[in-house]
Amino acid sequence: MDLSDPPLQSVLEGQPAFNPHYLSHQLLDRLQQPALLLTLRGEVQHANRAAHDLRQHTALLQRADGSLGLPAPAWTPLLARCDRLALAHAASGTHFESLRVEAGTESLQAVYGLLGAPVLDPQPLLLVLLYHPRSAPGIDPALLRAMFKLTPTEARIAVLLAEGLTLKEIAAAVQSQPDTVRKHLRCVFGKTGTGRQLDLVRLLLHLPRA
Repeated sequence: MDLSDPPLQSVLEGQPAFNPHYLSHQLLDRLQQPALLLTLRGEVQHANRAAHDLRQHTALLQRADGSLGLPAPAWTPLLARCDRLALAHAASGTHFESLRVEAGTESLQAVYGLLGAPVLDPQPLLLVLLYHPRSAPGIDPALLRAMFKLTPTEARIAVLLAEGLTLKEIAAAVQSQPDTVRKHLRCVFGKTGTGRQLDLVRLLLHLPRA
């Protein structure tokens, strides 16, 4: 086949160049987990819907003007690791690392890895998966009431426990006393067939999500 043939050349020139980043966008948009594609300077090149939703709940994904971005200095450690990550990627292929991002009382976990080696790709991107309490699918209290015959208060306490709140925090949330919360939990243990908080949380985390 002669690639210099004028008609064939015109067809080839009319085809868009393959863009692996476009494929990455498509994959990210299918994820329920908040995910970002960043340049190595920290600019957001693409964010899926879950990341945009999470931005509404945490300042860790907001610039000063409220737009989606990675405010410094919280994200500076991640960007500082990019050179080392690129070397690891070039040496052994795909390589992911984890970093806890904190600012004030807020925190989230970021798992990130490089897409494309800088030697081969002049514009490599950083894939960042975000883990934040607000990004976890919620447990439906109505499901708990239907499955285990819990009262509305018992169901709410069970959900708050699964979300990681302490008994004192749960008591404040339901406007009750810690001793009263403990009594409700004993009822929940009996109805769900669990004997302690750890077993209850494990059960709840394996239920269908809202």
